[in-house]
Amino acid sequence: MKPTVFHSSFVTRQSSLIMMALWLSGSGMAAPQSMQDEELVNQVSKAVVYISREGSLGSGFLIDEKGHILTNHHVIAKPTAENPNEVAERIVVTLYNEQKYPAKVIGHYSSPDCALLKIDAKELLPFLTLGDSDKVKSGNKVYALGQPSGLKKTVTAGIVSNPRRAGAGTVPVIQTDAPINPGNSGGPLVNERGEVVGINTYKGRAEAIGYSVPINYVKILKDHFMKHGLFKRSAIPWVFFEPVSDKVAKFIGIQGGAVVSFVKSGTPAEKSGLRMGDIVTQMGLRAISTAEMDDELDFQWFLLSQEVGQKMNVSALRQEGETWSPQTFEATFEAYETPLDELPEQALNDLKVGVKSLNMLSKLQLNDLPVDGVIISKVGPGTFLDEAGLQAGDIVTAVQKKPVKTAQEFEEILQASLVRGDEFIWFSVYRRPDTIELAAKAPYPLKNRQVAVIVPSGKVDAFRLKVVQDKLARQGALVTPMSSGVIMQAGGFDDFSGAIVLDGEGLQQIELDENIKKLVVAMSQDKKVLAASGMAPATLLAMNPSLSSKKLTFKVEALDRVRKLEPTYTGVPVEVDGGLITTDDSSEKTFKAFMDRVIEALIRQKNI
Repeated sequence: MKPTVFHSSFVTRQSSLIMMALWLSGSGMAAPQSMQDEELVNQVSKAVVYISREGSLGSGFLIDEKGHILTNHHVIAKPTAENPNEVAERIVVTLYNEQKYPAKVIGHYSSPDCALLKIDAKELLPFLTLGDSDKVKSGNKVYALGQPSGLKKTVTAGIVSNPRRAGAGTVPVIQTDAPINPGNSGGPLVNERGEVVGINTYKGRAEAIGYSVPINYVKILKDHFMKHGLFKRSAIPWVFFEPVSDKVAKFIGIQGGAVVSFVKSGTPAEKSGLRMGDIVTQMGLRAISTAEMDDELDFQWFLLSQEVGQKMNVSALRQEGETWSPQTFEATFEAYETPLDELPEQALNDLKVGVKSLNMLSKLQLNDLPVDGVIISKVGPGTFLDEAGLQAGDIVTAVQKKPVKTAQEFEEILQASLVRGDEFIWFSVYRRPDTIELAAKAPYPLKNRQVAVIVPSGKVDAFRLKVVQDKLARQGALVTPMSSGVIMQAGGFDDFSGAIVLDGEGLQQIELDENIKKLVVAMSQDKKVLAASGMAPATLLAMNPSLSSKKLTFKVEALDRVRKLEPTYTGVPVEVDGGLITTDDSSEKTFKAFMDRVIEALIRQKNI
């Protein structure tokens, strides 16, 4: 049978043969079950894509003619991010015909390792059909496609060693001896029909061992990404399970099950009658088994992947004396509470501190935490907060005597204190069983240092202007707004430690302003800090062409305008070359990272 690679714009004898073979097999008539390796590879490889992001290469494959692509989460993850769930800001997909397209991340999830991308191509695209990984058996021949070590159009062949290998992730994975090397990640594992049965993920520690995420798990993730933009996990709230061994199951006289190890009082599950110690044997149409590790992983996945709001009949056994009596309940799946280790961190990078809001589950994980507050996730060594005694794991219940319940409240109160110039900042910290008070002496490393913020006369993004003002103010800096036509105050350029030029409407007037031009040149020559965002780095180049020898970045639309100056354009989100800091300003997160680099440069310049 021909591989199931389709291109809706191809109406050729070959595609007709493919469709005929599919029709024959679907109608129960005999059809070839495999094809020559070379022919399969030639067909399937047209739907395999190559994915690049900051400093890394990977693979993926098209799943429809509209440009949806499946790959691994780690292929598109931001390589330098402290948060492993953060994705790269610039992802480029290269098709089999060398056409390149920017890709948008539709959804991603780290374990199982899966991501869905979308490109907007002008033509209809070839794509692969997703097979049924439940039908994969040990000994089946499979092919892994991708670009290991950057070598495009590479295929390795092998057999399935174990279709349900446990212990290599949060779901059972396909183990194969088809080599899966760096760069193969995200590519398809296909059977002899050319159907995708898995996403290549990584190689094992031993030679000739590779792992792929079974495609049936991926299908569920894909559907969630398409519908919600994320994996909308579910759970039966406040009910926890433990496995039931074969020995226990045989003793009771059942095929298998999962024992209820905890039910929180007052929850819908407890009100429906479910009790700790009950052995759940069936949920809906699914018989429950947890005796083997792969079965246990499957059961956990079953609980996670139900539709939020779905109701399901539950059958269980309850011990009453020496007998086990049948019980029935109705369970309602609700949104899964994020556990403590997955809570998003609000990173105040310029202050070298991270904080997380707490939910009910994370409070339970913290030995049923009896207070409201936020948890400190990191404290930079040697910082004023570290010297005050604040530690990772502390529960902060109040800042400046004001209660805090969210990470945002923590940042807002701390921010207001620093902008006011408070000498000390007080933290109420719960360290079981006591609450202690910590006083942090604010350092203000840029106290009384002037920084010119050059704002175009037209429309400027209010969020970005506030980020600049807030981050400078909480370091003690004096912000001097400037725009075209402003007369320089007495003291001239020597009073300024740096200048920041923001993107916005009216940059042309900035470029023609002789006063600002002198300031930009002075900042460059005196080795002070000079920063610009979006289109503004191109304005800097126009005012001071000598900056073309420095590494910089900006919005790609500005490239044609300054091409004749031969700039050292890097195209990364944020570029730092000595005291010159530039950004393409591709997102609010990028702009915040840009300002963190500006603050670091200003502090470094002050200490020289």
